[in-house]
Order: sequence, then structure tokens, then C-alpha cells
Amino acid sequence: MAGLESAGTVQGGVISYGEAYSQIIEEIGTVTNRARLEADSAKALLVQSENNRESISGVNLDEEAGKLVQFQSAYNASAQVVSVARELFDTLLNAFR
Repeated sequence: MAGLESAGTVQGGVISYGEAYSQIIEEIGTVTNRARLEADSAKALLVQSENNRESISGVNLDEEAGKLVQFQSAYNASAQVVSVARELFDTLLNAFR
């Protein structure tokens, strides 16, 4: 059994089991490394594209979200002022009836 590892028994007796295993591992490593490089390249391209889009549009989403919250608070405060004014007006009208 130990002799089969080094004997030429794979691919028509040309390659041993150990060499065939090494070739498979090498091929898997090469494909894996290529996939990692392509993924890193795609991520860099995505970041670059997003930065270009943001620079062209001129809109900062964080700033716009902050302004939206600010406007919402102002609207709520204005609604509260109108509500209090209506109550005061109703009270004044009821006082003169």
C-alpha cells in the first residue's frame, strides 16, 4: 500500500497518487487565489463607481438625512404651536359667548 503512493498509477502510469494529489491542490489554490483577486478588484471598482456617482450627483446622503430629521422636528413644533393657538382661540371665543 505504501508503494502505491509513489508508483506511477494515475494517467496511464505516468503520475503517482502523491503527484496527482499535489496537482489537484495546486489547481484549487490557483483558482481560489484568482477568485480572491477578482473579488478584490470588483470591490475596488464598486467603491470607485460609488464615489464617482456621489461626486457627480452632489448629494451627501448623510447630510440630507440630517436635514430631513431637522425639518420633521420643525414641522412637529409648528403643529404644536398651531394646536395651542387653536385652543387659546377657542377659549377666548367661549369666554365671550
